[in-house]
Amino acid sequence: MTPVDLLIATGEMLHGKHFTNKLADDLGIDDTTVRYWINGKRPLAPEHPIIDRLADLVDLKIADLINLKQKFLNPDGEDVITFRSNKNLRQL
Repeated sequence: MTPVDLLIATGEMLHGKHFTNKLADDLGIDDTTVRYWINGKRPLAPEHPIIDRLADLVDLKIADLINLKQKFLNPDGEDVITFRSNKNLRQL
């Protein structure tokens, strides 16, 4: 996976198909820079610091999702609601 592929995959995972503005906001950079990387107008090297920031964004999203799952559990650890794939969710 190239750095640009990683940028696109992360952006789409976090914000959907039209992610460039929101991802740029998350990264604290201009959205034009994100578009230039995607369109190949500027190179995005694997060692660019933005790659580490993308990984940090993914880690934060994972933590948010884990915290959200905990809100579906009562203090006894029983589900407040039943999920279709409850078995898979409990394995997280």
